[in-house]
Amino acid sequence: MNSITISTPFFNETDAIENYYKILLKILKRIKKKYIKIIWINDGSTDDTLKKLIKKKKKLKNINIKIINHKENFGYGKTLHTSIKFCKTKYLITYDSDCTYSYKIINKLIYLVNKKNFDCVNVSYKLSNNNDNLNHLRSFFSNSCSIVYNFFFPFLKKKISTFSCSFRIYNVKKFKKYDIVFNDFIGVTELLIKSFQDKINFFEIPGRNYGRKYGHSKMKIIKTIFNHFLLIFYLKFKIHKSIIKKIIL
Repeated sequence: MNSITISTPFFNETDAIENYYKILLKILKRIKKKYIKIIWINDGSTDDTLKKLIKKKKKLKNINIKIINHKENFGYGKTLHTSIKFCKTKYLITYDSDCTYSYKIINKLIYLVNKKNFDCVNVSYKLSNNNDNLNHLRSFFSNSCSIVYNFFFPFLKKKISTFSCSFRIYNVKKFKKYDIVFNDFIGVTELLIKSFQDKINFFEIPGRNYGRKYGHSKMKIIKTIFNHFLLIFYLKFKIHKSIIKKIIL
């Protein structure tokens, strides 16, 4: 098996780090440590997130951990771009600090890209029959986005059920060529749509969503809605990215 990088972004996640650390230890028990590299991205936190990450890194002396510090809060899309840029392994797994998705399916993700040759495998709560404490507003927002994107980009139908999940695995080589224009959550959607246009080998599996138990979501609803429509405008009409960057909220 090729080595794997697990990347997690953090923005003011001081309340969630201890739970994340416990989950990470369970993940490391499922995968041989010699195969694992870890990237932690502190995305401009103003609390003691960075200090706590440094302490946790010292506890995991036998694990290859790289902490990347963004001096300002850029957003999830920027952390994804950073993860892909600094990933030196064949595969990259993105897993959020809130640990809302069950870590137990991580071996299945690895199996699918390593043995079945998928370029990207997405975890979707929509395909699962078991979801606890799911944020109904976020669920409604996710469903609405899927409907809108399917309308403007018909080739997406039946390929992907949700863009909002951040638990997935990438064959990094296939994604390094993409320039992510949007720094916020929209950057994930941008990357996936661009890769679909290139007809990557994509697959989805169900994943149980437990809901966030520590900390709170950093997504700004109005800003996100505006930028979703701006992304559609950018991709549909092939507007130059320099113009889009001036308009992004």
